[in-house]
Amino acid sequence: MDGLEPGTAAKMLLTVCLLLSPQILMADEIAARELANGDSLARDGKLDQARTAWRQVVERYPDSQEAPTALDRLGTAAYPVEDFHLRGRTPGTDAERALSIYRRIAEGHRNAPEAPRALFKLGMLLSDPDVLFYNLDESYGQFSALVTIYPESDYQDEGLYGLGDILAQQRQCPRAMASLSRLDAEFPDSPWADDGLMLQADCLVRGGYREEAMRLYQDLRDRFPQSPGATLARDRNTHLIRLLEAKSGPVYRQVHFIPVRLPEAWRVRAVTDMEVDPRGNIIISDGRAGLVHTLDRKGQPVSRAELRRPSAVWAGPDGLIIFADGRLVMGEQALSMIGPDGGPVVGPAGLLARDPEGRFIIWDRKSGDILRFTRRGRFDEVLVASREFRIDAAVAGQDGTIVVLDGKAMVAHEFMPGGGRREVPLQSDELRRPRHMSRDFLGNLYLLDTVARVLEMRAPDGRLLVRLTSGRADGEPFPRPAGLAVNGRGDILIYDERRAGIVVYR
Repeated sequence: MDGLEPGTAAKMLLTVCLLLSPQILMADEIAARELANGDSLARDGKLDQARTAWRQVVERYPDSQEAPTALDRLGTAAYPVEDFHLRGRTPGTDAERALSIYRRIAEGHRNAPEAPRALFKLGMLLSDPDVLFYNLDESYGQFSALVTIYPESDYQDEGLYGLGDILAQQRQCPRAMASLSRLDAEFPDSPWADDGLMLQADCLVRGGYREEAMRLYQDLRDRFPQSPGATLARDRNTHLIRLLEAKSGPVYRQVHFIPVRLPEAWRVRAVTDMEVDPRGNIIISDGRAGLVHTLDRKGQPVSRAELRRPSAVWAGPDGLIIFADGRLVMGEQALSMIGPDGGPVVGPAGLLARDPEGRFIIWDRKSGDILRFTRRGRFDEVLVASREFRIDAAVAGQDGTIVVLDGKAMVAHEFMPGGGRREVPLQSDELRRPRHMSRDFLGNLYLLDTVARVLEMRAPDGRLLVRLTSGRADGEPFPRPAGLAVNGRGDILIYDERRAGIVVYR
């Protein structure tokens, strides 16, 4: 201040600060009241009014301590997903608005308590298969920033699990295991500790370290007996033990029959596909009746869906169930599939899957090709062209691997996600023309010939492990086999249309 004595200038500056400080304090108090008002409205179910109150905090008091909290409230309202397993299963979110909000927190309020959570939510958004701007590499960057920049935050374990999950999806197992091992060591009581152990064990299986994987599956069961993953870990250990103990392959001695008891109006008329979900429920698609039945392990009905002409069903590892009847039906959501010619796809025939990036893989009944569709149901690419060879059956792994069967030549063609391809010879003296195929989590193939009434289990390299020619305890050939599925512990399930039930080998 020119012309003033230093002491006088200092006194004037102090006077201004004293005059302004009540206004600053008053603004913070008003912002806090507005934020509390919004929270109260949200608790009363008045979400639109709550959003208005939170927006007022952000717009009128952008420099207040409550501004990042109000932004977080708005982001949560737009994208409420907090659970890794619910990604891709929460329709109706405003993901684009949430992305903008959380980026604003992460970039403009880096010292706020909400900043680590903003990075967590950004990682979740960018790894959600149903979000238009899905990008695993960008999601990895958000989780990595969370772990690196905020090592003391309450979201550190979510960040480590998020890193491991993405790396496992990208098949970078050594790096995934490093992150997940750190999660287990530093946060043994984390809500994601059991899922981290499961991912580690699955990585070891992929690498061929089956005995080490078995120890981790057992560790998961011992430490988290009530976890949803404990049952899956038990089933996978059972399957691995069978393979390790058998000299020439697993021996299926126990035979069990599950009668499917349904009212006459809902009885199964023509099985078009069969799956087993992670809980052990059996899902049967009946194309003739236009029904999809979900049964428990004892064959009792759990639920029923009425569709047009259901032809395929897929049960994801996270419990997401997708049906196909010319559309992709996921709960209340239905996507129409537009084929490469611009017209609707008539319907998948025996193959439906979702790759790690959330895209859909189907076998188009009209063209005979195996196609990939975007998360919005639009044609993306022809993965396998039927003009190359005849396709009698097809399966897709959770990692995006596709195996197609040429039943006439008795050769399986395996297509890798990165573009690689190999042929697996399946010559057999018993199989004539297998039309049903399934695959377990180890990559073993199960081929069912409904004419010859023979099932063979083949190793990933094509070696014969098991041949089954009987589906009844008295040794009689099973009549009219229709659907085929393999559950998590390697049990083989065959639907017998004549007896209206499921034959189980274990």
